Amino acid sequence: MKSLIFMASPNKNGNTQAMLDTFLKGLKGEVHIIYSYDVNVKPCIDCKFCYTHEGECSLKDDMTSIYKRINECDNIIVFSPMYFASYPGTFKNIIDRTQVYWSKTYILKYKDSNKSKKGMLFLNAGSEWKDMFKPMENIFKYFIKSINGDITEKLYVSDTDNNPVENNPRIFEKIYKIASNI
Repeated sequence: MKSLIFMASPNKNGNTQAMLDTFLKGLKGEVHIIYSYDVNVKPCIDCKFCYTHEGECSLKDDMTSIYKRINECDNIIVFSPMYFASYPGTFKNIIDRTQVYWSKTYILKYKDSNKSKKGMLFLNAGSEWKDMFKPMENIFKYFIKSINGDITEKLYVSDTDNNPVENNPRIFEKIYKIASNI
């Protein structure tokens, strides 16, 4: 089993990293982690190149190798903080560049030959309000669907400014359990 993890936080010592570290302790199989702040992925320029070139983007950057990783994996796992009610820009660039998969299905009308992927979403935010993670979940739902997957797990942690995840062992137990059941 191959798992591709997207880590969308720039903070290597923060809440999101603590969640990822716990997840990795329980995860088995081949794992590849992409730190969105460490890759060069330009934003989509809406050139429509992918409308005529199956699964290919006109921009040649680190996304080219990310497409290969996406195609090979069984699981897509995202760990992200919330920035202004959404994903950090570096990860949003990656999401937007998966337009090649949407185009392949809905413009070029190719049936996806890749097996279905399991999508897992782990989010955290410093504040807290009703349904705060809903916009991010919706974006993830469309992202994972475009690459032939479904959401199988999700875990959201709010109010981390006042209660960091390290102060809540139940969060770590849940994360570890999800990872060990994959």
